[in-house]
Amino acid sequence: MDWGGSEESTRLEVVNIYRPARVVAVVCCFIVTLMMIVSICPNDWVHTRETASSANVQREGLFRICSFWYNGERTEKIDCINQDKSYMKGVAALIIIGWILMLAAASLLLYAMLSHLDELKLILYKVALMLAAITGVLLLIALITFPVMVSQALQNTVTQSDWSVGWAYMLGWASLLVIALVVILLSFDRAPDETLVREKVMRS
Repeated sequence: MDWGGSEESTRLEVVNIYRPARVVAVVCCFIVTLMMIVSICPNDWVHTRETASSANVQREGLFRICSFWYNGERTEKIDCINQDKSYMKGVAALIIIGWILMLAAASLLLYAMLSHLDELKLILYKVALMLAAITGVLLLIALITFPVMVSQALQNTVTQSDWSVGWAYMLGWASLLVIALVVILLSFDRAPDETLVREKVMRS
């Protein structure tokens, strides 16, 4: 007997149970897209100087070349010009294409997790895995090609120059490691997401 005069009604509530590996993969995808942007923008891919003791240093990025002068206490920026080396533009193109593919993979993973269609989920997960793998291959090609081309270009110059890679190049390798983690997580966890349907009692 209902002493309060209230009416009860029930409704079905659908709850998605997300697999931890896929949650981590989605987070890593968005993190790596940010890392790739941070990596491609600075002028710190390679540092060159004529001799080890030279005060004049060039910091080259994929889009700009900047000259600096070290006076012993501080660094003074002299000038910056646009990057005109073809291999630099090629590396930049590979990374930009990879960034677009990685952003698409992250978006597909997120959409798949929020979707209630099991067949669509599995398709999107597979496509995202392929896009992440292609991104990893493109980034690997760019990172391996870069120091080889820099070394060859400096060998063709008249003066002997010392060079070293900058932090932006190393961040590219860190991005590749995160992409590898995404591919591993998506490859080894192919089970469908679980959907829980439960009744919820509503009182009015």
